Amino acid sequence: MLKNHFSSVTEASPYTKSLIAGMLGVMMEWYDYGLFGYLAPILAELFFPSKHKWVSLLQAFMVFAMGFMLRPLGGFIFGSLADRCGRVVALRATILLISLPSLMIACLPTFAMIGWMATVLLIVLRLLQGLSVGGEFAGSMVYLTEISPPRFRILFSGLANNASNIGVLMGVGICTLLSVNLSHEMFLKIGWRVPFILGGFLGLLGYYLRKNFIESDVFLQIQKDKHLHAKPVSVLFKKYLHRLIIGILLSCMGACSIYTLTTYISTYLQVVKHYSLSVALSLQSLLLILTLLLVPIASLLANQFGQIRMLQIATLGMMSYALFAFLHLPENNIVMVGIILLPLIVFVSIEQGVMPSTLTEFFPVAIRYSAVSIAYNVSYAYVGGTAPMYITWLINRTHAAEMPGICIMAASAMTALGLIIMRFDRRLVQHRLNPRLA
Repeated sequence: MLKNHFSSVTEASPYTKSLIAGMLGVMMEWYDYGLFGYLAPILAELFFPSKHKWVSLLQAFMVFAMGFMLRPLGGFIFGSLADRCGRVVALRATILLISLPSLMIACLPTFAMIGWMATVLLIVLRLLQGLSVGGEFAGSMVYLTEISPPRFRILFSGLANNASNIGVLMGVGICTLLSVNLSHEMFLKIGWRVPFILGGFLGLLGYYLRKNFIESDVFLQIQKDKHLHAKPVSVLFKKYLHRLIIGILLSCMGACSIYTLTTYISTYLQVVKHYSLSVALSLQSLLLILTLLLVPIASLLANQFGQIRMLQIATLGMMSYALFAFLHLPENNIVMVGIILLPLIVFVSIEQGVMPSTLTEFFPVAIRYSAVSIAYNVSYAYVGGTAPMYITWLINRTHAAEMPGICIMAASAMTALGLIIMRFDRRLVQHRLNPRLA
């Protein structure tokens, strides 16, 4: 029966190879992009030297955040390109533009070698990566949703997030392996460059795989019917601004939660709770592995109970539990830390499983890539990508170790506001997200 189930998926879609290549491309792209987050303590020491460790770390996370600031601009540029010329054109360009900066970062001289010029070059390369990701990940969600068989649309679009988590997990695993087997001095000298070199080549492999991408049927149909817009972004702001704002709000919880729980958490455990780098990265790896199991389950449940209902459960759970979790994290029991964080991983996995199809189905095809890219990237730029920076600053300023929980609660409240507007706004009363929509 299981065999017939999956064979029907293969028969239902002529885009199976594109589906696999799309997920592999996302995986490689997020390996590249995520390296900066969990190598932040090392990069802070190499490129932002200071007598005060907190200052160096804060500066490193400021650069991490700056990469996100350009993501909305990337959404504008590549979203418009994809809605005018096709999804494939944009997705090929974005993965190339993230791979090359990764290779260049691996070759950068450090502050000790050329002074502040090293810091400037690192910032420039990070900004280029941010620009490309602005058109990459949200676009991949759109593409995977559009080419998936209707019965499996939620599941396959949710796998975009799984693919990104696999990429992050690969990066965490390689960094953990290097940190365990190299002395701190050797890691500072050469070890930190290895993940970036590998990431650059993996990204180029992803570009090669995307040469076989097939354009989605729904885009080809509106192209054939001549329903494309010359200025899709302008149409979006004139006719669908209300939905765009709701899309931004809906994305806030996931934006803050995913970067706090899967990127920043290792640094938090090192700096605030005084765990070693290897122990912190090991727990982060375990949490990411759990999302790989939970995201598909959440997607399948959404197929039965609906995306909005599942998103409501996750939002309420985050708002109720996030502060409690960070108030009770111990400093000498990493197993208990994992147990306490587990419910948060469940809630963020639900969000990751349903959000790609939710946002994609929320907008018409002709402006969809632009709309999803902008909505998603505004949230991830100003709520998610900045989270490590402002959490670091707030903890240093207030000495409140529970600050990550407070920030997750605030972001979840914004998503709750978006859900409330959807529930009571008459303009959206007739709108129903349908996982079987062809």
